[in-house]
Amino acid sequence: MPMQERLRAWRDVMLLHERKLAAFGLFLGFLFDTVTANRPDQLYTNFIITAYFIIAAACIMLMTIRGKDGFLGPLPLITIVQFSFGNLTSALLVLYGRSGTLVGSGIFIGALIAFLIANEFLRDRYTRTHVQIATWFLLFLPYVAMVAPILWGQFGDVVFLASGIIALTITFTLVEVIRRVAPRDIRLGLVRMTASIAAIYGIFTGMYFLNMLPPVPLSLTHIGIYHTLERTPEGNYAVSFERAPWYEWWHDTNTVFHLEAGKPAYCFSSVFAPTGLSAPIFHRWEKRLDDGSWQTVTYLSFPINGGRDAGYRGYSQTFRTTVGEWRCSVETERKTLVGRTNFVIVNTPPIELFVREL
Repeated sequence: MPMQERLRAWRDVMLLHERKLAAFGLFLGFLFDTVTANRPDQLYTNFIITAYFIIAAACIMLMTIRGKDGFLGPLPLITIVQFSFGNLTSALLVLYGRSGTLVGSGIFIGALIAFLIANEFLRDRYTRTHVQIATWFLLFLPYVAMVAPILWGQFGDVVFLASGIIALTITFTLVEVIRRVAPRDIRLGLVRMTASIAAIYGIFTGMYFLNMLPPVPLSLTHIGIYHTLERTPEGNYAVSFERAPWYEWWHDTNTVFHLEAGKPAYCFSSVFAPTGLSAPIFHRWEKRLDDGSWQTVTYLSFPINGGRDAGYRGYSQTFRTTVGEWRCSVETERKTLVGRTNFVIVNTPPIELFVREL
């Protein structure tokens, strides 16, 4: 079979099954990211993500220069761009999804899920250079915001704002390179592209200052409410607790806490932070009032140091417990929610306590 006929047959197969192939590819990519993207400071994970950004940028440039030429036209390049964007979204969803909670970061996580789904229907729009650049920036900005604290060894407002400037600088450098090789395409969509990038940056920054973004690169690996807590000679923590019933398998400790008179309750948490990153973490003990609002009863802090896979361990205790609904929240210095456990205190002794080391 002549080469041209083989190419035509390959093109026809791609056109016929492109949505199925794209969906299958994204499913495999998401499964792959779920297994491999364990830590935001992992060299392999960042190498793969960076490679996707470079590949997508290169295809955007090629499409702008001569993407409509040739026998297959822009089809292969659009497919690669769409695949790269889809896998970047799934990687960010995995890494951001492991940080924060649906309560504190549900809007942002929902937006990533929505974009992952919408990516399947944006093929026609990916032929427009300004849409490609805006989408690239939409994914690049949260990635830089996640990596910047790892490189600086701290996180906070200054580091976040610096990450935004870095993302903007690199993105507009890409735009300038494309403008030099294809000035007409950039000129036609420059206003819309600039407006889109400005809107993305403004919304993302606003979500940060409203504490609607997950506190990447921090993530909660464990939290529970315990009756006793002691440090062991080996450096672990021996705790006693009431075991959760089998149908609450996702809870480490029982959501019903039987109060013992004169004894405190302990909130123990493990928070993962990348190697070299230090930050203060806060435990907020709250009780639900009769009107449904939450009142802070105890608010304590302790520093964490990154590098431990299972998370940096810390705890707080309070004697100010009374009967009712309670929750212990793990927060950053900006009061961004890292994780939380809810429980109910009843005024009867525990039937049975179990002991384990953490």
